[in-house]
Amino acid sequence: MKITAMSRSIKKIKTFKIKDERISYMALVGLKGKYNFPQSQIGQPGYIESLVCKYFDVDLQEIRGFRRYRQLVIPRQIIMFLLRRYTKMSLKGIGKLYHKDHATVIHSITTVLNLLETDADYRKEVLYLEAQVEESNYEKPQLIRTP
Repeated sequence: MKITAMSRSIKKIKTFKIKDERISYMALVGLKGKYNFPQSQIGQPGYIESLVCKYFDVDLQEIRGFRRYRQLVIPRQIIMFLLRRYTKMSLKGIGKLYHKDHATVIHSITTVLNLLETDADYRKEVLYLEAQVEESNYEKPQLIRTP
């Protein structure tokens, strides 16, 4: 991605409404230092991966593979979205799990957020998976207000 394209995308900060909460695109993608992550979340992507794989009835090795079939891409994007939201993993770290770079992870998160706004069935699936993650003692990261 060229620097000009990247700076244009950073200027376009979108706000999305999920479960009656406003979440900015940049909060999910970039500004990690502004979040307070509970220590129990650090480095625990396994539960989220297994939950999504079970829900979509796909194998984790297929999700981590190189194939770009729709039945694999959708769960992979949702996993990336949930990992970014519920763990302290960096974009690069998430991408490394799936043999992708950080830009692909950003694209996946953006795709999930856009589909949450436009596709009611997709929204129900993602909200169900988020509820399952939250029930498993994961806490949502809280935005730390800095003056």
